[in-house]
Amino acid sequence: MIITSYFLKILITATYLNLAAEGGIVRLLKPLHQIRKCSNPMVTWSLVPLHGENAVWLSVFYQRDSQDIIKEIWRDIGGLTSFGHQRFNQSLKVLYKKNQEFSVILTNIEDSMNLYLTLIFMNAEGEIKGGPLLSKASLNVKGTMTYKIHSEGCNDDPNTCGHSEIIVNEQKYDGFGRGMTFVLVNASTGEYQNCRSFDWYADSTACQRSLQWLQSSPKGTTVFGAIRDEGTVKYNDQCEKALLLIGGKKPFQRQSRGSFAIVGYLGDQKPLWIGQNMSAPGKGPTILSGQVPLIC
Repeated sequence: MIITSYFLKILITATYLNLAAEGGIVRLLKPLHQIRKCSNPMVTWSLVPLHGENAVWLSVFYQRDSQDIIKEIWRDIGGLTSFGHQRFNQSLKVLYKKNQEFSVILTNIEDSMNLYLTLIFMNAEGEIKGGPLLSKASLNVKGTMTYKIHSEGCNDDPNTCGHSEIIVNEQKYDGFGRGMTFVLVNASTGEYQNCRSFDWYADSTACQRSLQWLQSSPKGTTVFGAIRDEGTVKYNDQCEKALLLIGGKKPFQRQSRGSFAIVGYLGDQKPLWIGQNMSAPGKGPTILSGQVPLIC
């Protein structure tokens, strides 16, 4: 690990994580083990000086990973350093309640990192009573959604006339109606938004309604779709437009009781991870699985 000379002096006398010395205590509150990409996490430390002491000489250091150089990004005198401006610009904010709490807020975080808070406790006579102290916060950013789409046509399981389900980040969505089902997930946060089934087998208005529903859904949405039972009898150009809207590519499933799965995106750009798969009647199920990167 490569570190600056100033930081080396601190490391020599520092103890990691929750710290105490002759003087007060520094404690990392609510460690952030998993953070969603594009979210706005806040890292907070509790400062507990002893009577008559003050927390002074506060600095924040950044490290991309355990092999990276540790660099100062903020200090209590002067605010953001030149590297802090270069690395974070306006995406980093510091909140400090003197001798109580110290927080770092990051906006639209994209990558994992380590943050270090350093300080000393000093009494009214200017004597250092504790420190330099150091506390480390590791921010592990989850940048992908995992998914599995399972589609069955009626001939794939005559006992049930097909079963379909969509799993996103271990959350299962099933109990679908006949036809095509779409599950919508926020492409930036991975949070569930909506789910609806359209009967492309028996409802002559289903294709038009599915297209209108997708058109009215917000851009920046990842779309997971699956056919259950049968989804071709009432298929028309509106169904085709719905699938093209989310990045699907012709040919689509046109065989009665065949299975079909798709992962797509609602937005102006069509990511490379968009994909689809299908199987002939009785040759399913169709399985489509993988990881989708979150998009800030």
